[in-house]
Amino acid sequence: MQLPLDLGGAVTDGPADASEGHALFRPIHYLGSKLRLAPTIADALDSADAGRGTVLDLFAGSGTTALALAAHRTVIASDIQEYSRVLCSALLTKPAFTADLVAAFEEKVKVSGHLWEKFQDIAEPLLSYERFALQEASRGIGEPICQVIESGSVLAAERAASPTEADELDAALREVQRRMARAQIAGSSSLTAFRYFGGIYFSYEQALELDYLSAVASTFPSEFSDVLTAALLSTASDVVNTVGKQFAQPIRPRNKQGVIKRHLLAKIERDRRQDSRSIFLQWLERYVQGTVSERPHLAVREDYRDALKKLSGRYSVVYADPPYTRDHYSRFYHVLETIARRDNPAIARSPGAGVDDLSRGLYRDDRHQSPFCIKSQCDAAFGDMFQLASQSGANIILSYSPFDETAEAHPRLMRIDALVAMAEQFYKSVELESVTGVAHSKLNHTSLNFGKPDEAEVLLICRLKR
Repeated sequence: MQLPLDLGGAVTDGPADASEGHALFRPIHYLGSKLRLAPTIADALDSADAGRGTVLDLFAGSGTTALALAAHRTVIASDIQEYSRVLCSALLTKPAFTADLVAAFEEKVKVSGHLWEKFQDIAEPLLSYERFALQEASRGIGEPICQVIESGSVLAAERAASPTEADELDAALREVQRRMARAQIAGSSSLTAFRYFGGIYFSYEQALELDYLSAVASTFPSEFSDVLTAALLSTASDVVNTVGKQFAQPIRPRNKQGVIKRHLLAKIERDRRQDSRSIFLQWLERYVQGTVSERPHLAVREDYRDALKKLSGRYSVVYADPPYTRDHYSRFYHVLETIARRDNPAIARSPGAGVDDLSRGLYRDDRHQSPFCIKSQCDAAFGDMFQLASQSGANIILSYSPFDETAEAHPRLMRIDALVAMAEQFYKSVELESVTGVAHSKLNHTSLNFGKPDEAEVLLICRLKR
């Protein structure tokens, strides 16, 4: 089916209340989402920029805050990660289309069945083995599926210095490699999800479906690329077989003594039987039906410094939600980054591992390391942010979470009072508001470092003029 470039149906203004309608759209399972705080953030932006000019959302993440703010003002969503740019673009800057896109995609899937058959034929030895492993898991026998999760990486098998076929899984891995070579796609990015993450984060069939759906999406006009890829990322986030639906590390099916965690077998089986294709179509329908305002929103992939400099003059206020702790967000979303980029990346090795040993989490070797998460770099990172925002003539709203030293929480790399002192070097007025999600109040910043629950949020409202 030929998809018309103009599908008709203009997007309309979304609801003004950030607690309604499209503001509840959560494209992926995301840590630290500020969606529940969106009304308070919008109020703070209004207090710093009453004219409701363009806001630069500097660490846009999953795009939920940007989408909520888009009902009030024009948004430029920026993030260093490609998966974030894709999600924000799909949420904010969709081309004018209707549900015809979903029908067109379903039609294209029907006429591309030969490609799916080709993919299935290549992967059949592993698909067959995992079907057997899941059947065994349903009977309470966990060893086969544990082997898949722990030793079933196609990528690791490709890079093994001494190939073996010691057991049935090894033999299946080797046969799949031979079939990929015959099909002339060995090492190809056309099977990125299957080669990198099949068996480990997804079932082999789920990963293969993600690759197939991506291949079908690539046949559509480029203007639809982001919304189709966003639906793919949302699907991956839903079907991933991990605790908490994150990508920090694969599920651990055994305890430290090597005993299988039998209580996890039902979850493993349930997650790995989810149908990627039907879930993708449901997500695509949601993206198509989502509403955004008609303002000229923009999504970009930029380092925060580059965004502040390159876009200077195009925004009047900045919203910044940088990382708080030593935990790099890229560790939790590296799989989505690779699926979004399909760039066949090198994989990092664990410290002390052999040259052919891959990190257990299969992390990208170029995984982004945020200076806000590095103790020796975070002071300079915050300083650069305040300086560049002030030089552009923009007020800035900074989200930050204080640290209760008595609680079991990851310590923050900057204290609130230190952040206030730094902001005051560049802004004449720095106010603090404590936010609980449903209420907020102005507080003296020295009180915010003690006795505050870990989930509390603080907004620094920085103005160039008093």
